[in-house]
Amino acid sequence: QVIDYASDLNEMDTETLYRHIADRSGDHGIQQITDFADWYGQHFSNNGEMPEDDTDALLPPRMVLVGLGFDKATERMVNYLSDSGLNISLLTFQGFMDDDGKTMLARNFIVEDRDRTDAPRKLLASKSGVRRDRFYQNLQTFSPEIQQIVDEAREEIRRRIKPATITYSSSNMNFNLNFENHPLNYSTLRVQVTMRLTINREDGSVSVNFLRNAFEAASRDALQELIDEGYEYKTERWDAERNRSFETETPDFSVASEVKFIICSQKAWDAKKDKLFDLAQKAYDGYIALKPAK
Repeated sequence: QVIDYASDLNEMDTETLYRHIADRSGDHGIQQITDFADWYGQHFSNNGEMPEDDTDALLPPRMVLVGLGFDKATERMVNYLSDSGLNISLLTFQGFMDDDGKTMLARNFIVEDRDRTDAPRKLLASKSGVRRDRFYQNLQTFSPEIQQIVDEAREEIRRRIKPATITYSSSNMNFNLNFENHPLNYSTLRVQVTMRLTINREDGSVSVNFLRNAFEAASRDALQELIDEGYEYKTERWDAERNRSFETETPDFSVASEVKFIICSQKAWDAKKDKLFDLAQKAYDGYIALKPAK
């Protein structure tokens, strides 16, 4: 179960992970966190800002199994995983009562986190590199036509939006405009303007996606213009309770956390790419024009 939880966190993109942590704070003695990147920077960074490599500083997550006792099989399995390079520990607590009736807890690490210097090279690889490789491995299963579209889209977005940092998940290539890299150095702002390319296994298509912060920066009018021209699109809405985005029954960008423009062929891409690139440019221009609220 702990591996299931850790692998789920490990697959999250930056924005989803930050939101996941913030949404679950404020209960059970945990401090309320509104902006995780800002909170993390203040508590764990030397310069008070989130490191440039974002989730590389947080992932893969450390796993700690805690209980009053464990059988030999559990200890053997955790030792094996730890020796293989996973960041996993086994921790027990024992309770004692003194003469005054006061309960005391003694902590004992049955399996401690190992020194990672001798871990397998694959597990020591850069987290961003592992995700990038996984994305391109998945892309190889798509048609040459879709692969070419992804390559062209990546190069054109990089050309137009040079400050964007690129992060990956198994199906997404994210272009993030971080406010700490803004030309006016807004160190108090942490929200990202994010666009992404998503490869969709269900139908073998690729989509050009604008998260809410991106299409708000570009302006809703610019988004509506493409929709009015008949561009095929879908919208997703964030469900905080289930910590997932879900496709809306009918496209509705007024409540959307993400708008996805679907591309199924080279012909469709050739017809739509210029205006999609223009929308990305407008999102970048809107990002540059943003100022912190007073």
